[in-house]
Amino acid sequence: MGQKRRDCKPAPYNPAMPEPIQDTAADADAQRPIELVIMGITQAGQVFRPSDWAERLCGIMSAFGGDHRMQYSPYVYPISAAGMRCVVVDLRLEGREPMAYRFLLSFAKDNELRTREGRVEERTLLAQLSRGEEPAALARSGRQADGQADGTGGAGG
Repeated sequence: MGQKRRDCKPAPYNPAMPEPIQDTAADADAQRPIELVIMGITQAGQVFRPSDWAERLCGIMSAFGGDHRMQYSPYVYPISAAGMRCVVVDLRLEGREPMAYRFLLSFAKDNELRTREGRVEERTLLAQLSRGEEPAALARSGRQADGQADGTGGAGG
């Protein structure tokens, strides 16, 4: 009954102790997947046919560029990973073209294709820098600053 209450004091600063790791929202965003990969293998482990399925699927999202050549969308493009044909779907497509995004997910589900998470934002930025490209995140922020948030690039001068 007669115990005295002790006031708790914070421990003194010790430079030998490492600072606690701060998990910021930016760190979490950098580690969040920004891509979905539709793999060319079924849930049963069979290779999906026809062999050019990835190019065909990406072809519906492609357009002809100024050089009169077909160009895949930056949001949906084919890759080969571990010898398997795959389609990479940028998750930003859901906000930009929800019907196209749902179509791609339905395609994978209807054909019982395996999917996995793709790259994270940080890895994508590193890949763009290693190729000597302007990182898309910087380009997007620059377009938004110029009033060109729609991604069309506007009229050049």
